[in-house]
Amino acid sequence: MNINIKHLGFTRAGKSILSDIMFSLEETETLVIYGASGSGKTTLLRLLAGLERPDSGSICFNNTTVSDKQTLLAAHKRNCSLIFQELALWPHMTVSQHLLFGLKTDNLNAQQRAEKITDLLQRFELEAKSCSYPGQLSGGEQQRLAIARALVTNPEILLLDEALSNLDHALHQKIITLLQRIKQTKEISMVYVTHDLGEVLQLADKVLVLESGKQQFFGSQESFAVKFQSVIQQSVDWYTTMVKNSGK
Repeated sequence: MNINIKHLGFTRAGKSILSDIMFSLEETETLVIYGASGSGKTTLLRLLAGLERPDSGSICFNNTTVSDKQTLLAAHKRNCSLIFQELALWPHMTVSQHLLFGLKTDNLNAQQRAEKITDLLQRFELEAKSCSYPGQLSGGEQQRLAIARALVTNPEILLLDEALSNLDHALHQKIITLLQRIKQTKEISMVYVTHDLGEVLQLADKVLVLESGKQQFFGSQESFAVKFQSVIQQSVDWYTTMVKNSGK
């Protein structure tokens, strides 16, 4: 799905949260929104999902306006899925029930639903956990379930809000690899929010940098790497030092 944002602004309680945001994303591209806490990243994701209405500007999906000051297409009609940092898994549902719940409104018969669930369980390595509840899953398994549940309805856009921030390094990298595989299928656009430079460099086709609600940069990952070379190097140096100290 193509996404086109023009002069987007949002205020809350009289305070400007986002101001004059502009970017476009082509079908099946991945946009990473990068910035510190409080920069407006999550608010922008909520605007894309249809959970908030902008005070100015517009959001267009495939050249159709879905949000502006007068328009707000309901979230469930946008054909997009949102994964929050907390994952929001349902403790009373098994892995298979999580996936089945998303298919209740699809025009599929029982056999088609079963085949789709089986396919997702296999793709996300959850076959052995199909009857398990979220509390019985590891952190990585919970993450894979959240992504599988988000994809069960075949959305055109996958929105992720710092979805990997609570994972240790090994699990984090495993899920990054999983997202890279999803990206390579060229079947879905992704918008990924993070404050982690490593995730920018591993996932982004395009990068949007926010600071205090204002757009500081939008462009390709390559141009981002050139413009923010010193920041990236500082992050590499910090990580190298941390690894060395942890080995002492």
